[in-house]
Amino acid sequence: MIVLFKTVRDVMKADAICRTTGVETVIIPVPEKISGQCGMCLRMDKSVIIRFKEVMANSKIEYRIYEQ
Repeated sequence: MIVLFKTVRDVMKADAICRTTGVETVIIPVPEKISGQCGMCLRMDKSVIIRFKEVMANSKIEYRIYEQ
């Protein structure tokens, strides 16, 4: 799964939240086939996406999820 954000700052904040809550993510460049407003995104396994949504619910960070 790929998660896009509006800014690199949002990517970094979301990654920090995920790390502190045990959601495994990797920061990667946005794949060319996906257009985004930011050059970086988060990649994660599909099995953690529900937990990701839970931990991001109160963050006020906007994101879009893409399945690869």
